[in-house]
Amino acid sequence: MRLRPSRYNRGVGMRGPAAAVAVFVALAALPAGAQDKQIRQSILDLRSREAKVRYQAVVRLGRRGSAAKSAVSALLKLLDDPVSYVSTEVRLTLRRVGGSNPNALVKGLKSKNVEIRRGVAQVLDWNWAPPRGAPGSPPRLPIKKLDALVAALDDPDEQVRKHMASALVTYGERAIPALVKALDSPKIHLRTAAATALGNMPKELALADLLGALRSRKAGTRAAAAYGLRFPKKSAHKIVPPVHRVLDDKEPQVRAAAAETLGLLGGYADVVVPSLVRHLDDADESVRAACLHACVRYGKDAVGPLMRALKTEERPAALVALPRIGWPAVAALTGALGDPDSRYRADCAECLGGIGSPADSAAPDLQRLLEDEYPYVRAAAAVGLGGIGPGAWKAAAGLTTTLEDKDAGVRASSAQALGRVGVGAKSVVTGLGKSLQDPQAKVRVASAFALWRLGEDHTAALKMLRSVVGDKAAPLPLRVQAAGVLRTMRWDAREAIPELAACFVVDGETADPPELRAVAAHALGEIASASGVGLVERPDRWGRERNKIVRATVDLGLEWLAAHQDLTGEPLRGFWDADEFMKHDPAQDKCDGPGKALYDPGVTSLAVLSFLGLGYTDRGGANPYAKNVDGGLSYLMSIQDRPGCFGPRNHQKFVYNHALSTLALCEGWLLTRDARYRHAAQLGLDFIASARNPYGAWRYGVRAGDNDTSVTAWMVMALRIGDLAGLRVDLEAFDGAANWLHKMSDPEFGVTGYIQPGGSPARPEGLQDAFPAELSQSMTSAAWWGRYLCGSSAWKGAWGPGLAQIREIPPVWDPAKGCIDLYYWHWGTLTMHQAGTSDWKKWRGKLDQALLPVQHAAGSGSRAGSWDPIGPWGPDGGRVYSTAMALVMLQTPYRYTRGFMDPPELKEPFAAALPALKKAARDKNASVKGAAQHALARIRRDR
Repeated sequence: MRLRPSRYNRGVGMRGPAAAVAVFVALAALPAGAQDKQIRQSILDLRSREAKVRYQAVVRLGRRGSAAKSAVSALLKLLDDPVSYVSTEVRLTLRRVGGSNPNALVKGLKSKNVEIRRGVAQVLDWNWAPPRGAPGSPPRLPIKKLDALVAALDDPDEQVRKHMASALVTYGERAIPALVKALDSPKIHLRTAAATALGNMPKELALADLLGALRSRKAGTRAAAAYGLRFPKKSAHKIVPPVHRVLDDKEPQVRAAAAETLGLLGGYADVVVPSLVRHLDDADESVRAACLHACVRYGKDAVGPLMRALKTEERPAALVALPRIGWPAVAALTGALGDPDSRYRADCAECLGGIGSPADSAAPDLQRLLEDEYPYVRAAAAVGLGGIGPGAWKAAAGLTTTLEDKDAGVRASSAQALGRVGVGAKSVVTGLGKSLQDPQAKVRVASAFALWRLGEDHTAALKMLRSVVGDKAAPLPLRVQAAGVLRTMRWDAREAIPELAACFVVDGETADPPELRAVAAHALGEIASASGVGLVERPDRWGRERNKIVRATVDLGLEWLAAHQDLTGEPLRGFWDADEFMKHDPAQDKCDGPGKALYDPGVTSLAVLSFLGLGYTDRGGANPYAKNVDGGLSYLMSIQDRPGCFGPRNHQKFVYNHALSTLALCEGWLLTRDARYRHAAQLGLDFIASARNPYGAWRYGVRAGDNDTSVTAWMVMALRIGDLAGLRVDLEAFDGAANWLHKMSDPEFGVTGYIQPGGSPARPEGLQDAFPAELSQSMTSAAWWGRYLCGSSAWKGAWGPGLAQIREIPPVWDPAKGCIDLYYWHWGTLTMHQAGTSDWKKWRGKLDQALLPVQHAAGSGSRAGSWDPIGPWGPDGGRVYSTAMALVMLQTPYRYTRGFMDPPELKEPFAAALPALKKAARDKNASVKGAAQHALARIRRDR
């Protein structure tokens, strides 16, 4: 009889940590000759055709530590093994044994195979620190080999260069001479990598060397030194003055590097910012871009100089910088709306629109500007109000009036603004309906966009857009604009597929101009992407009696969330305050259950997801929660730093906040196609890629060196939704994540561990007994869902055993037994819904029994609609967390369609567009080619 794994018998059957200890003891007890024989046999097994045999041989060698130094050369050849979990295990083994044979290891840096070079560089980057539980501490690489490491800084592969720069930092001052010499190299990659290593030296050992290199006669050396000086931030007072001086260097590469460094270091704003603004019209584009980014990082200190720059030749750059600075620029821009200079007024109005929701205090001033004597100022005011969005709803009456303006540009801007403000009043809809008949086509297109955004019947609007796209005699900019609106409409524009496909071929020979072909290809891709993904509104699914009860529960929960959101106050607005949400309640009836302030971004993201899951976006019309969604997403964008991380990194678990925020922005972009969200979502995905352990998964921090199943599941979810939304993602991350989840899963019982194979879920300190880990399969369900999202057959190995474990522990709301775990139920709900009808029906029934009766009912005061924060993670997230998690779970079957990761068959009407797209995928124009390839991938659901 086999024992089921538990916290008490994990070692039974040679599994878990106890098994590892037993193996080490057994190996140590073997005679030396027998040990050598085992090593030789393991080296022979590395050549096996069976991946399982190779993997086991690598594991055995890793357990031998430095005694297996003779295996290093053979292990290097497996760094490019086609099976990902084998190649990853090879890296871990080389981490243990490579230090005992450094000569063989370093030779791998000269391999022609890039995977071998990457693997060796990663091992060197790990600084010989043995993994937790491994015996011994391998020796450092001999110092005479540093020249080989420095030479690898010039490797053609970026990952190799990055790892080697990080590895050299660990050698401290012993590596400085070689790195300083590399600063004079004619190769830019080598200079940059060396400067990075010098700048990251502990205790700023290389600061004097970098400052000295800043005075070099070689422009490349000066630029590299300026780049490296951005890292030692503790000595900014020593660095900023000399770097500021080289901002006027005659070489553009030096000026650009200096501007970037000044922006990252900050300080001395009264001297530095005017210089940066002065260089906004630099002759070199890279310098202009660097100065622009630096001004944005200076924030409030840069507003005054940039406002003055609006009246100079630096005006175009200032128009870009001020909206990026955001809320700190609102007061100055609002005050300038009354300036005598009409162009200045128009510029300030557009900048306020670029800031978005945080600028809603300027809406009354912008509304007054709708009566300006100059038409381009009135148009700019309309653009500004549209950019603010739902926060400018009081200006809808003024925008409706300007729909009848004498100037066509004002009418078009007003129509588009009404769509973004989202007020579906009868007068607004009537006015937009009339504008569909406007003599100017651009007004008609803008009105069609607005009616669609308002959720009105867009049949007439779609018909008009199709006619414009298909009209070969219409002006090209107008056709491009109409195709762009169809792209925004996504699945709602599916009837326009024939017209979009016709943009590629006319009479079988002549194609439309590349600008139109590119937008049309993107539109086809967006329509196809939306057709195969869940995350779409399905109100018909709420029709059954059981679903009506759930819908009423969800609606009540959303009302509670909306009532406890911060939509006023500066500078942060639109967020859910995890620990002080009860400030919105009456004094005599305040909610309890605060969470922790550091999780504000995370609970805000969960709250936004709970609105998006029901189809509520930032659109107006019949949507009562447009302002809540817009505020939540705007808050998340306001706390994103330049590398793309959402929220502060002042605690180790900030990665949870980031993963959830990225997921919310990706879903926001997927559902709305609002360009405001695309950039933030893409930056968030890029940060996830940079935070991943090379060839591995994620844990706390950036490239932390170790992984865990919980963080990995959230990261994979954000990446996959970003991929389905058509954003750029690191596809290799899915392989690394699948490999980690495979390693953590017990192959026999299907249990997945948190940081150990088959181990138990984590529990906060002090709550281990109140909420026993054996009553939860949170990591097993998270791993199942993660494997499913990783695609291909990565998830199938855990199908049977993993589901069996989840089935045994269904949701039960029983505080006395300590079995409440909303985190587990969240992953379990996603998993069981995908598993199949029978499993889902049983799980859903248990979930309803657990959640519906314990929601605070209507009429129960300030708590009405919420769930008590009971469970292991309730004290961290609080009542906002528990309520949002419950709502997200109840929405699961309406959020993600079953089998949405399975490649669907290609169906009409997309098949009709295939010949044109295949031809466009070979187009000479790069933008057309890229757009067509993207569309084909979306239609076929390539992974």
